[in-house]
Amino acid sequence: MDRPATPGVYVEDGYLRVDTEEFLRIRAAIERVAAGDPAIEVAEDAGLPVTTLRELYRERSDLYLQGDADDDRVDAAVDDLRPLDDPVAEPDGFDDRIRDIVREELDQD
Repeated sequence: MDRPATPGVYVEDGYLRVDTEEFLRIRAAIERVAAGDPAIEVAEDAGLPVTTLRELYRERSDLYLQGDADDDRVDAAVDDLRPLDDPVAEPDGFDDRIRDIVREELDQD
């Protein structure tokens, strides 16, 4: 696994992949900041440096909240996580199934 392209997204064998658990953890943190929770408290809870959380909120919240990126490669990597902005559209067990898929892929490596 190469250095992350952005938190929750990394390069593996020349392809961008999503670390689902990390991506969803950051998404939840950004949602909390957007709802008005103090960034310092949220960053501590999420295990992120507050400067990183603030930067992600300012610069990349569209990626984490709506799955939209300026880079088509990143956009394609998070496509399977859509719809990120409509939790009602996510079927029951959606997050668990994604984690299972990621674990299966890691076990095959």
